[in-house]
Amino acid sequence: MALGGFLGIAFLWMLLRAVIFDPQVLSWPRFYLATLICLLYLAGAVAGVFLFRGSTWARGFLGSVAVLIVMATIAQIVSQGLPLLCGVVGILAVVSVVLLFVPSKPIALATVVLLALGVGTWIVLQLNIPRRLALAEGRRAIASHKAEPLDLTAQYDTLASNFGNEMTVVPRGFQTFAHVPLQIDGSKCLWGGGYPYHGEGIGAENLLGIPVHRRFETLYVCHGAIFWSPNNAPVYELVFRYDDDYSVTNQIRYGVDVLDWYANKGKVVIGPAGPNSRLAWHGEYSANGKIIPLRFSLTALKNPKPFMEVTSIDLYSCKSNSCGLILAMTTGRSGLMR
Repeated sequence: MALGGFLGIAFLWMLLRAVIFDPQVLSWPRFYLATLICLLYLAGAVAGVFLFRGSTWARGFLGSVAVLIVMATIAQIVSQGLPLLCGVVGILAVVSVVLLFVPSKPIALATVVLLALGVGTWIVLQLNIPRRLALAEGRRAIASHKAEPLDLTAQYDTLASNFGNEMTVVPRGFQTFAHVPLQIDGSKCLWGGGYPYHGEGIGAENLLGIPVHRRFETLYVCHGAIFWSPNNAPVYELVFRYDDDYSVTNQIRYGVDVLDWYANKGKVVIGPAGPNSRLAWHGEYSANGKIIPLRFSLTALKNPKPFMEVTSIDLYSCKSNSCGLILAMTTGRSGLMR
């Protein structure tokens, strides 16, 4: 009764608005189909009253309406996918069919419980609740001064607004990976020898003077590699420059800290093996009937002098087969990545 009443009133409201603001809808055949569905839902709400009074015909009528909704939901899935509202209505319809037509109460109850668990999981995925919680956690980390992303806009080769091909599926803007907040506004590619087309490397050999001017315990780098290299091969070096001309060099190695951003095929995407690095993100890019799995890693580089200001960061290609591909950097407390 609640399902039919809600849908009937919602349909009626949309139809009335359509007639008021665009009278031409009266000439559309689908308008009358929608009107028929609206009346069917409203009749279902009325039949619900009789169902509570034990009427047999009301049970059959409501069951038939529920079956039609299930069929319409399946058609929606096949043709256009499944919006959140349609999915909820469809699952409620399935529950109604079970309760109305399954004679055994224990079986009906067990089926309803399983469907409830299924709809709960589906709603969580549809609303992207895990990602929303991760973003909220990242914002709290920034607000409490536990982390602060670096602005790399001036250092990027390609801004996120110009991402093309495979990069179009890479997350951009404010993100939280492995509990670390990041600002991905582009990408920076360092030199690598694996460019397969004409034997020349791509990217800059170095990037000097990334401004920092802050104290921090750990630098978190979201990055990947373009092309394969042997395990433990150095890909690039990241140097901390301090205000007393002191410097510390961190070497980023293939397999330990980064992997080819073209990920392995299979159910489980492999991440880097090093203790200070982990898989940060993985996704898929589809083109010409092929699915290309992608990935980026997150590496925590501990600052040996957290009491001193790091004035800048330098990047140097190690001129291996792999190109270093940097998306974002965040300074912050140690132990954020987990």
